[in-house]
Amino acid sequence: MAKKLTSMSWDDMQNEMSLAGNPEKVRRFGQQIMENIEANIDGKNIPEIVNTQFALKRIMDELKLWEKIQRNRQRINL
Repeated sequence: MAKKLTSMSWDDMQNEMSLAGNPEKVRRFGQQIMENIEANIDGKNIPEIVNTQFALKRIMDELKLWEKIQRNRQRINL
């Protein structure tokens, strides 16, 4: 992935995703998140932007935990 994520189009992003991970569904989900942020967050309010980043980091940590749990389950079931 040579481009920065912020400069990639959603088409480019989808092309980088694993086919096994339902890239179309995940792309739509990502677009919905951005639409929700744009509709609800004041892009000129720096503290609000920082708080949004903090909330998204919390979500990312939760997703990483889900991945770890699933990888451990798969390892156990082998």
